Amino acid sequence: MKHFGMIYVTVAVVGTAAVFFGAPKFAKYLTPQAEPAVPVSPSSSKTQVKPPPREQPPSFYQIGMARLMTNATWGITRQETSFYSKTGDNRGKIPAGTAFRKWSVHESSRGRMLAVTPYVPGRRYSLTSLVASVSTLLFTGNPDDLPAPQYAALTNYYALSGKIAARRTALQQAAASKSPYYADATKTYKRYQGFLEESRAIARKRDRASGPERTRLETILNERKTEEAKLTRSMKDANEKFKDWKEKNKALFEIEDDDRIETWREEMNNLRGRISGLAI
Repeated sequence: MKHFGMIYVTVAVVGTAAVFFGAPKFAKYLTPQAEPAVPVSPSSSKTQVKPPPREQPPSFYQIGMARLMTNATWGITRQETSFYSKTGDNRGKIPAGTAFRKWSVHESSRGRMLAVTPYVPGRRYSLTSLVASVSTLLFTGNPDDLPAPQYAALTNYYALSGKIAARRTALQQAAASKSPYYADATKTYKRYQGFLEESRAIARKRDRASGPERTRLETILNERKTEEAKLTRSMKDANEKFKDWKEKNKALFEIEDDDRIETWREEMNNLRGRISGLAI
């Protein structure tokens, strides 16, 4: 039996930007006054100061949101997510705002998975991992063509998005913990997830085995189906009790006025214009 399950816990990181201010009109009070300079016309000046180049939108570099999975060449995580080896072993977590190159798509009972390699400008990686496509956004074009300031804006934008998701999760969990059914629902869920992880490990061994050993492991997996069904019913009952309580206590879960979330949203809005077509 191959039965996969995964949960996504959102956790993230964020960068900051600095703005410099000048006050040249106050310079005359700090230095001795000199005779007024004779104006120099632009035609007589030897050097001309060119204005800074206008920042182009990502579409100028043929980079945009991928409308089809087959058109995507790279992407970014929009929330903290687990990543896996090709054999399904959990390798840990990667944060929101992490860029990657996309290589192929795999369908499994975990859902749609992407085979990816990390992307860092100027570096190349060969390690391939699997991540859930639901945790990502995919783009077209070549990430190497995106100017460094806009690439930084993109990763910061989605790091902030992940931070908001993590904050919302933390507030939701704090509210949920007030329920008399929360502890039982959490314990039942963890027991169910642990059982599935054991089954996944047995299934991986079964897939690598042959002959009598493969048959033995297949028998074990079949016998575990009954226990899995019992755990599923227990988890469903615990969740129903919690959902009924939550429906009657909706006010506890209203978190739209959280100051931190509002601050991060404002920072995201300030970045949005620099990555038009890549921000959601």
